[in-house]
Amino acid sequence: MTHQPPPWQQHGNNDPINQLISESLTILSAASVGASSLSGGDDVELNACLMRLYQTTLTRDDPAKVVSAALDCVKRDGALCDAAANLLTFLAVNFVVSPQVCPHLISPRTKSPLACNPIYEALLTVCSTENDRIRREIANLRAVSSEQANYIKLFSWLYLNLPSLSSPTQRQGPLMRNTLLFLTQLVNLSGCPLAFKTVHSILSAIGAPLDFDCCDPDFDGGSDVIQLLGDIYDQLRNAAASGRVGNPQVSLDLIRLLELRAASLMGQSGYQPPSAGSGFPGQQQQQQQYSYTGGEMQNMTDDMYADYEKFLRDSGQL
Repeated sequence: MTHQPPPWQQHGNNDPINQLISESLTILSAASVGASSLSGGDDVELNACLMRLYQTTLTRDDPAKVVSAALDCVKRDGALCDAAANLLTFLAVNFVVSPQVCPHLISPRTKSPLACNPIYEALLTVCSTENDRIRREIANLRAVSSEQANYIKLFSWLYLNLPSLSSPTQRQGPLMRNTLLFLTQLVNLSGCPLAFKTVHSILSAIGAPLDFDCCDPDFDGGSDVIQLLGDIYDQLRNAAASGRVGNPQVSLDLIRLLELRAASLMGQSGYQPPSAGSGFPGQQQQQQQYSYTGGEMQNMTDDMYADYEKFLRDSGQL
């Protein structure tokens, strides 16, 4: 009996996206074999998950099914987290559709910057729902199951890997706040990645000048605050993804940069943030105060922010 390779290894389709998907699934399949042999998992069950992921990915008729199928794979075996996160990141960024080709996949929210990236949008939606559910379960049970732990690991990889395709919008605000709440619970679990503990520390440190409590689920800031928090969210994620957040000095530089940005956005109202980086573990309190009340000071603050950002970029810190 001739052994047939899995369908995702049979390159009969010349679609370059499908070929790249197939290559990613081949890696995921190989990872599943090794992970299953180490953990005593069921190869048949894992292969069934991979087959479902392959089929839903190729048909692309329901992006949420693609995301859910990948989550199924990972929940069954946490060793697949890295490969699955890479696959989902690739699909989220590269699977772009147009109204002419796939009108049924275009989001009805025509103003959404993710309208042409349906898998990216589905990833945000599915993970947001899953985060809510797991946070409630952790709060009630004070424990984490193996499936929950596997999902948390995947979410951590996604948080680090997935780039921002656009500036934050009102729709992304609730997802970002949900993520911060999730991070608050993650840092209290054993085995939480160091980068996430550092991100959480930074968010807590800059929470006061932004009048934002990342532990408060009822927070409802104005559009400017949501935009600013979204910028912070993206910058911290990008810094964590490249491994720079683990450096305390870079962390403090990021705090300073973000506080300057806060001042530039809110300065016209006479806003006065507290000392730079206040509240960050191990940092000396600095008694610097800022008050911006006019257009001239506003422009100066914008220049300060631009200069400092350029310094961080030129020095490879941002």
